[in-house]
Amino acid sequence: MPTPLNLDPGTWNSTVAAPYTLGETYSVGGKLYKYVLLSGAGGAVNATNGMVAEQYIATGHTVTLDRSDSTSSGLGRAPVGVFVGAVTAGNYGFIQIEGIHSAVKDAANALALLGKVASHATVDGDAKAVAAYTDITIGWALAAAGGGTVPVYLTMGGA
Repeated sequence: MPTPLNLDPGTWNSTVAAPYTLGETYSVGGKLYKYVLLSGAGGAVNATNGMVAEQYIATGHTVTLDRSDSTSSGLGRAPVGVFVGAVTAGNYGFIQIEGIHSAVKDAANALALLGKVASHATVDGDAKAVAAYTDITIGWALAAAGGGTVPVYLTMGGA
């Protein structure tokens, strides 16, 4: 059962883990969020709302947005959720894992209505259409992309 969260997860950007539990699932308004650490290693990338997060290390709940970081490349680029606010590399914050996210990044405006959504292979924190059986689906586009973002129903809550 997710723990209720009494704050807007999009406003949390902290240098310390407390008072939340790293990796814990929290609920707000029918949506699910996970508390994570955004990697500050290598060519660290700061998160903004709508950026797709990928698992950084095999254990723990550290995520990355950096497509060029060699540490995470051995994990098969597993997406784990979407950021809901600005988080500085090396800080703690929340990613959304279930429910409607209104503005997932799609710089190429390539996502189509009801298309499956995955993390982009080369663009930091970006989404793309599922193109192969090896792509991990993070959700379904609820409209055609436009203006660099698309609403997506995220389905990572059961993962």
